[in-house]
Amino acid sequence: MALMHTKQAIALDANLTEASFQLAKFHMAANSPGPALQALRNAIEQVPAYVIKAAADGDFRPHLDELNSFYEAVRKEVLSTLVPTVEQALSETVEWAETIREVAECAPTCDRWRESLRGHWGLLDLLTYRKLGFDRDRQAVGTARSRGLARMERERRAQAAAEEEGRRRLKAEEVRRAAVDKDRRKRLLKVFWGFMIPGSWLIGGFIGWTAAQLYFEDPGLKNLLGVALALLGAVVANNIPEYFLDK
Repeated sequence: MALMHTKQAIALDANLTEASFQLAKFHMAANSPGPALQALRNAIEQVPAYVIKAAADGDFRPHLDELNSFYEAVRKEVLSTLVPTVEQALSETVEWAETIREVAECAPTCDRWRESLRGHWGLLDLLTYRKLGFDRDRQAVGTARSRGLARMERERRAQAAAEEEGRRRLKAEEVRRAAVDKDRRKRLLKVFWGFMIPGSWLIGGFIGWTAAQLYFEDPGLKNLLGVALALLGAVVANNIPEYFLDK
């Protein structure tokens, strides 16, 4: 009757781990290790701790050889399914660790993965790690990678901003130096022309007066235009430095 109720409970909900374990006990007590191990497989897949519980249970002790062989077969099966996933995760993590500091700090996780690949873990360790540990480790590595990429992006932007600021400052310094050089040239030219202005007026006036005398025959017109051209020549000569100072 108890066996029937146990099977009915499992049929209604396959996740009733204790029911699966009790079914395995019933079969073992009935000297039917085959069905017992099938039921035990369901139990240990859901709760790996039943590996220890079954090994210590009185109903399983008469069949320890079958139980140990079953455990070893399941261990190899779990290991064979876990190895490709761990190898891929380890390969990705090692590659990321070369450029991302946060991933490199996950070295203990990589060591744990390498240890699992050596094939020395027992069934309980493998089942527990496959059920809980691996996803936790892989998520931790993924989180570290995300943090590292975010940090690197911030650093890249900060570096770009610093370089842009450096270029801006260099340009401002070039403009400042150009302004200083221009001001220096203006001051030098003003000093130089301060000595030259009196002479430039005389030269400009002389050129204007001479031109009037050469091109006009009327004496009154010569004198009038001579004075006018002399003044114009002086004005032009006086404004020559202003032209150069604005260049």
